[in-house]
Amino acid sequence: MRSGAPRPCSGRCTVLWGLALAVAFASVWYITHPARPVHPTGDLYDSLATARHLARGEGFLTDLAYPLSFAWDFARELPQPLLHRPPGFPLLLTIPYAAAGGDPERAVDAVRVFQLVLLTGLAWLGSTAWLRRGRPGAAAGWLVLLGANPLLVFAVDWGHVEMAAALVLLAMWLRRRGGTTGLTWHDGLGAGVLGLLRPELVIVPVVWWAADWRGRRPTLHSLTAPALAFLALTAPWTLRNTAVAGDPFFSIQAHAEHLKDTIHHPGYGIYLGLEPQSLVSTLADDPLPVLKKAGRGLRFFWREGHGLAPWLLLLVPLLGAALLVREKLHPPLEGDAKKIPDLAAGPGVVGLTLILLTVLYAVYDHSLRHLAVLVPIVLWETGPFLAELPAEFVLSWFGKADSRDRSLLERPWFLAPAAAVCASLLVWAMAEAPAGWDEAAAEAARRQPQVRQETERLLQAPPGPVFVKTSAAPWYADRPAVWDPDDDDVRATIRGYLGASTP
Repeated sequence: MRSGAPRPCSGRCTVLWGLALAVAFASVWYITHPARPVHPTGDLYDSLATARHLARGEGFLTDLAYPLSFAWDFARELPQPLLHRPPGFPLLLTIPYAAAGGDPERAVDAVRVFQLVLLTGLAWLGSTAWLRRGRPGAAAGWLVLLGANPLLVFAVDWGHVEMAAALVLLAMWLRRRGGTTGLTWHDGLGAGVLGLLRPELVIVPVVWWAADWRGRRPTLHSLTAPALAFLALTAPWTLRNTAVAGDPFFSIQAHAEHLKDTIHHPGYGIYLGLEPQSLVSTLADDPLPVLKKAGRGLRFFWREGHGLAPWLLLLVPLLGAALLVREKLHPPLEGDAKKIPDLAAGPGVVGLTLILLTVLYAVYDHSLRHLAVLVPIVLWETGPFLAELPAEFVLSWFGKADSRDRSLLERPWFLAPAAAVCASLLVWAMAEAPAGWDEAAAEAARRQPQVRQETERLLQAPPGPVFVKTSAAPWYADRPAVWDPDDDDVRATIRGYLGASTP
């Protein structure tokens, strides 16, 4: 317990101060981070095209079809039923699409503003939570680390779905850290939203619940409310998938992603052919390429982990995870007053979640982008260790300089700037841009003429399937197209499948 800790601010005070900090944060962020072009192959364009179909009342359709999708007869049409992405983000993007009046260029700009609003929501949630605990220094340090994180900059600029998922996860995490125990309908609601944004993230709240479990057996009554909330959000999509594909959980990725970047299918090769393969069949027939890919993935995430946050910050949740596992393996005896240390109860659960997601993505896709959903939580939990606490240590010496003065620790607006300075020094000394992302940004700028040329080609092409090498061109041309398989036989097969179904 810190002897000089300021009194907590509560109620309307925390909301208003948190909002003021978040608005100031967003203003500084906007000024210091000029917009950069979206990569021509970015997922944003695909999701925006679905948002456009939704706004027109045409349903969940996509304008960019991958060659692999034509392996299923129900997908052999253009525009194609949305089969390779969950529906949540396209639904959200109907907001900036409507705000832009349907103009393609303005819609891309509007998405960046929308993403910045989501980032501001992250800042507000985290700041308010720290202020409610009477820790403005932690709030200041958290905001500096949040604003300096390069992955979140790309998430805003390139319209990544991870920003929305991160906001949902942070809200669920702060509710848990606020003392909420057991499962409620809020948990089911959050899990349902995650299921519509990034389905694999549904396991995250399950991990958190398991980490909190102290031998309590869940009852049917305690599970009813969260289960109903989850089903209320996800059932319409599963019913739609059943009607379209005959499988409530159908996804093209389930038949390809684990084979991407293997020796038999380098790059996106599996998506460019017409031979889907499930994970079960792959493991039964030839598991070695997938296992080798998983090994490369683990090495990748270990080598590039500093791109999520400086290693000094990441060591805090990883150490906490070790303490948490030790506590689970050697639980205290009944009646023992021993409790899990706060380092394990907070950062440790984050560290365990980070490890489990790393293992999952090592099998499927090697990109730090996927783990960006946990970055705000990591920064919220660990920032105070290297921002607020060092500031308290320094200021405590000044507070003792004259015993007639109150300690500076009791004056929060001395502590907050000092913590922000400590966080800034950490960022300056240790933060590194994730490998390859700056090069991707430069490539995005270089390839803008290609986007314009391919868009013009789409606009002038006669009826029939057109093959493209960017996801941007179908969006700007407002015309469906097929990703070029770079294989004449596959192109001919797809043309034969489409036949008169093409525009």
